[in-house]
Amino acid sequence: MYQIKNYIVILALLLSKNSIDKIKKELNKLKYSEEEIRKVVFLVSLLTFDVNKIISFERLKNISKITDEEIKYFCNHYNIDSKVVNAILKYKSDNDFTASVLNRLKIKLGVEYGNVVQQLEVKRFNKLLK
Repeated sequence: MYQIKNYIVILALLLSKNSIDKIKKELNKLKYSEEEIRKVVFLVSLLTFDVNKIISFERLKNISKITDEEIKYFCNHYNIDSKVVNAILKYKSDNDFTASVLNRLKIKLGVEYGNVVQQLEVKRFNKLLK
């Protein structure tokens, strides 16, 4: 067994059975910083990762400023597939690519635009899994 010295990962492991809302509320009560709370929330959200929500997931990852090491420690504990972990670590949305595709398809801003962007990003993420 490996030894975890990172308190963010330890908190996420201890709180992982709780809902995200409860985790936020309790850590806030205990005076943890917003950044610490975001990191814990991101790690716990890995347990219910849904590729169809990759855009919002990436935003949460970026906002939390979580390190690759923290992600790897947490995922290792839960035996999350290394292909998925590596894809999460490598994934970066590509606004220029997405915009050019949508422009060629002549899709205007709105619900359809959002749906197509989501589909394109899911395809890009799935390519990282191979």
